[in-house]
Amino acid sequence: MIVSYFMVLLFSPGLLQAQGFFLLETQGLESKEISAAQELLKKAESLLPASLKVQFPQGIQVAFSLKGQAHGKALIRSKNPKIALNSKLLDTLVLGENNSPQAKDEKGNIRLHKTAYNEALAAVIHEAAHFYDYLNLQIPETAQWIGFCHSVPADEPMMYGECGIYRNIKTTISTNPYYLEVAGWSMLASGQQGDRSSDNTFRFRSPDPYELKNSEEHFAVNFEYFLLDPTFACRRPALASFFAKHFKIGLPICAANLKYVDPDATDIDPKTKQIKNLFKEIPLDRVYQVHYLLAEPGSSPMSRFGHSMLRLVICAPGQPMGPACLTEGLPHNLVLSFRAFINTPHINSLAGLTGKYPSRLFVVPMENVIQEYNEVEYRGLKSYPLNLSRSEIKSLVERSLETHWSYDSKYYFISNNCAVETMNLLKASLLKSELINKRIIYPKELLNILLKEKIVSQIPQNSVTALEQGYYFDSNELKHLQSFNMFFQKNVDGKGLKEFLKLPIEKRRELYFQRFSQMDRPLKYKDIVSPFQLERYALMLKKVDFHSEVTKHIWLNNTGHGITSLKDMNLSEIYQKAIEAFGSLSAPYQILKLTDYGIPNEAEIEDSVKEITAVRDRIQEARDVEIKVKKELEQNKTYQ
Repeated sequence: MIVSYFMVLLFSPGLLQAQGFFLLETQGLESKEISAAQELLKKAESLLPASLKVQFPQGIQVAFSLKGQAHGKALIRSKNPKIALNSKLLDTLVLGENNSPQAKDEKGNIRLHKTAYNEALAAVIHEAAHFYDYLNLQIPETAQWIGFCHSVPADEPMMYGECGIYRNIKTTISTNPYYLEVAGWSMLASGQQGDRSSDNTFRFRSPDPYELKNSEEHFAVNFEYFLLDPTFACRRPALASFFAKHFKIGLPICAANLKYVDPDATDIDPKTKQIKNLFKEIPLDRVYQVHYLLAEPGSSPMSRFGHSMLRLVICAPGQPMGPACLTEGLPHNLVLSFRAFINTPHINSLAGLTGKYPSRLFVVPMENVIQEYNEVEYRGLKSYPLNLSRSEIKSLVERSLETHWSYDSKYYFISNNCAVETMNLLKASLLKSELINKRIIYPKELLNILLKEKIVSQIPQNSVTALEQGYYFDSNELKHLQSFNMFFQKNVDGKGLKEFLKLPIEKRRELYFQRFSQMDRPLKYKDIVSPFQLERYALMLKKVDFHSEVTKHIWLNNTGHGITSLKDMNLSEIYQKAIEAFGSLSAPYQILKLTDYGIPNEAEIEDSVKEITAVRDRIQEARDVEIKVKKELEQNKTYQ
């Protein structure tokens, strides 16, 4: 169903009968204003895609009749449809493009369109976008669905299934479900099928806050930048690809900057005094595959459904692309993980249920994820390969970086969790019809959909084979139990593994040597290795327990019940500032200078290193506090 132009233009004596797409209403204009306006409209016409212009065989009328502050308005539903431009723009146009003054905001900052002339040009493009959007043009398949769904009674189950995403399509682009996913209005996991969040989760590093008013303005604003900014494809690659495909035009050659902030970077360069490797880059040319990474359920209530992540299988430098990158290239693999950012001293389950924690995308080394789940939490990891083309891998990586720099949402354990947000990332990156109308809540649900739609491949069912090939990473619980039982052959003083590891290290050392002395055979390799494996795990547990203990005493200090020797230090205030600082690094839009939008370029990143380093200094101050508390904890056995 392609809707034709909604109304035949009414020609009046004041309309300039000149050839061109835009038809200028000349009544009341001086000759120099007419000439300048024609030049503007001619340039705007040259920028518009042919596939848009062909939908308006009679052109679009333009009049400089608008008063007030707005640059333009699309009078689509009026008796005489036209683009109304602000009459104040005429003075700028008469000066000419080369003599146009800079466009500044109320604070004196230069706006992103740079000049007043460009803002006038953007206004024409913006309002032309509204005209096109209003036509509600749809491809035949979508039009058939819309027609069918309009005939389905409201009480039919299908209205809440397949028809859910089609019942709200009322415009060409701005209510298109694919566009809405890319734009940041994701489908809700609860409610009626097709219902979307009222808030845009990609609201940071915006070219113009007006885009967040609604999806219609979002389309019009971004269409301006798509046509006027040659770096748009670098800054917002997902939207650029959507527009290019829809309007059947090519994209400028532009490689997005794939750098991200590593919050764990701590090494200071002695010469520059800056943090080394604060910004790291995803080497797109070495990304062999993307996997759906599923952490098995844990024992705590917050982890009993598992955890959804994406694994970037990155080959080592110089390593040929192939299956070996899953194992030999493991140190280079990265994981994209949506998590709640805990901005309180302790995890609060109620806060996780009610959206009190921010939800952000963390880029984490695969080896860290393996340690966290296999070693500390005793949870296995399964890695399912996504069946993606090279262009789809590129789109997913670029969208992930857009998310890293612009996204900030709220974590809800049930309705906006790791699985929901991973699904949203896949939808916006891949734009697959198999996913666009799907809703899930739990990580296993997402896996089942990906398997059913053949978007991921099944992994070897044999755990040994899966381990060897890099598709499975098993919990170390069994390994530790085997080491314990193999070495001691029975419980130690009635204590099992967990109780044994909580003993003081001196006591454990005594028990190791006692066991060695009891052996009535030559020592074997496994006899020597087992204590090392157990102590490695004990050290890891100690670090986890230590952090919890330190945090407890930092906050006790604020109430006057902490360590006596540190009572004069405001430890909790220092630590709270560190939490806020780490929050800034996990959402780096907060500390970049707001000089542009979307994925920042190299110059913007370099310009913000000092700001980010200042944030890291606050984190380092908190780490110094941790060291002081640790020393006191080691020296004091009782606390006041």
